[in-house]
Amino acid sequence: LYLPAGSYDSHRLVTREDGANERHAALMDFKGDDLLILVVSPGICDPTFNIELRLMALVRHLTRCDGVKVVLRLKPVPPLPVFKDFYRNQLEGVDNIRVTAGEYDLFDFVSVADLVVTSISTAAYDLAQAGATLIFLHSISAPEVSRSW
Repeated sequence: LYLPAGSYDSHRLVTREDGANERHAALMDFKGDDLLILVVSPGICDPTFNIELRLMALVRHLTRCDGVKVVLRLKPVPPLPVFKDFYRNQLEGVDNIRVTAGEYDLFDFVSVADLVVTSISTAAYDLAQAGATLIFLHSISAPEVSRSW
């Protein structure tokens, strides 16, 4: 008897085939001729708060780069009530970005994203196993920000 080990995504038996072509086309339309960087969030909670602040600072910087589009993939679950407006506040006025959660299957991004960037998200390991080019940023420079965001 062999038990599967690792994350759920790498062992699931059913993928989201329904609508896969449409989701891929929508991502390709958004990307156009630009470089597409997928930023995978580890999720927002007290222990990841400062990590997410730094990751959002990086996202804002990337969206200002010519020829770059950014997709921010949030956890496909609602945030805790205290963080319900965190991403909206962090990304107010930002262009060249698409924010997603459960609208796309995680693996929809493998053939579209030119680079996957994350801090500590384990979902990025699944993308790496599927062939995505990935970078983990363990130390993102950004000033410490108080919780008064």
